[in-house]
Amino acid sequence: MHSKVLGINWDVENDCFFFVSKGVQTQNVTRRVMLSQLASTYDPLGLILPIIIPAKILFQEATRLKISWDESIPISLCQKWLKWIASLYEISRLRFPRCVLPLESNGCTSELHHFCDASEVAFDACTYIRTINQDGKVHVALLASKARVAPIKGVTIPRLEISAAVEAAKLDVVVRRELDIPLLKSNFWSDSTVALAYIQNETRRFKTFAANRVTVIRQVSEANQWHHVSGEENPADILSRGCFVDNLPVSWFNGPPFLSNYKCAWPAQDDLVGHLQDENPEVRRDVHPTSIVQTCQSGVTQHPIDTVIEHYSSFYRLKKAVGWWLRLIQFLKKTKIPQSSPLEIHELKHAENLIVKHVQRRAYFHETKNIEAGKTVLKSSSLYKLSPILIDGLLVVGGRLNHAALNGQAINPVILPHNHRLSTLIVHDCHNSSHVGVELTPSQVLKKFWIIRGRKLVKRVKMDCMVCKRLYGAPMNQRMSDLPPERCEPGGACL
Repeated sequence: MHSKVLGINWDVENDCFFFVSKGVQTQNVTRRVMLSQLASTYDPLGLILPIIIPAKILFQEATRLKISWDESIPISLCQKWLKWIASLYEISRLRFPRCVLPLESNGCTSELHHFCDASEVAFDACTYIRTINQDGKVHVALLASKARVAPIKGVTIPRLEISAAVEAAKLDVVVRRELDIPLLKSNFWSDSTVALAYIQNETRRFKTFAANRVTVIRQVSEANQWHHVSGEENPADILSRGCFVDNLPVSWFNGPPFLSNYKCAWPAQDDLVGHLQDENPEVRRDVHPTSIVQTCQSGVTQHPIDTVIEHYSSFYRLKKAVGWWLRLIQFLKKTKIPQSSPLEIHELKHAENLIVKHVQRRAYFHETKNIEAGKTVLKSSSLYKLSPILIDGLLVVGGRLNHAALNGQAINPVILPHNHRLSTLIVHDCHNSSHVGVELTPSQVLKKFWIIRGRKLVKRVKMDCMVCKRLYGAPMNQRMSDLPPERCEPGGACL
């Protein structure tokens, strides 16, 4: 007897899920027909994804050719599509047990095993539940899988591998939320040593793509949960390549053979962090030593001053926060007694110099090193025409105004990059004091700071200022209605 459970075919007698191939169109195959046939297969758990993923890859190939929705696809692509359609007629013989636990499940211990893999055309993850009963008998069953075709824009294999690891981590969260049985710690398996080295890394910094994905993975799992498995034993490899019904191996249903054995027979694990070299394209090479650095579990370093700069929306409040921070450091070093009095001027000045010096070391590291070594700034640098020099560790404008009747800050203003948030905060504070045009604000900024392309930054700040929009915004004019018919008639005198 057959029935349906939430849209999935259910063999009640054998308590198994199965799938049936529906009648499909084989004439005039277009992208619209391909998408319709793909969407007609309802498989929320991903039990037959190895069979569906080749069709998704073919659909992406048709999309890459920029074929319209109702235009026939090329003959070579059409032949591959019809071959896949013909293979679907045998899909009804596949059976997937509805119950993933053994019959004697009392007193059993269960754990999840997630496998992930990637190829040039797809990246994926699949999940198995491994249960051991009181007699020591091991039972392994497929739970779910998730696969995505690789982006049309080229992506490197290591990036696809780390994306597949993210899918495995997300599967673990979903499965643990939906299952109402007690589960032990999850295990994650990948055949990519580079992706595992990314996850287990504790020292190096990554570029944005890898850093964001490693952070997601480490938020839901630990480094010691990730293990290496050979490509031959990785069932997720079936997903990344795809296959027909006849070629679907037994390991897709029951997992790799080693899961049915005890842990002592599992693949041996090596230290994979050594595989991560400085030449790896995802490792940042512009990391410079800093005095105070926070290192998160994913290996992405972030200076505390950068965090504070991003947090505050006022330069004055930023200086106060760093000033209190420096006072706390002095107290912890036992060099100053604790006090709750307001910050003094020299403390705010010290905080300002510390913030500016940090920003300059990040933005103009090579220029600062050249000046400290007694060399001149390279002509390719954006600071070359400013003749920069170092005063009290700060990079300032040189020039020929040393004998001018100006204060020290105006003669040698501190250099700052225009694309840094600190420069935006400084311009904001100067602009908010008067809300004037783009002429007075730069002159106020130049009393202490020389911001590269500062006028452009001042214009952007003024455009975003809501007070200026209310003060200087052009009034709205009522649009006049259409002329009456008598005014539109040709000839006649206008009275």
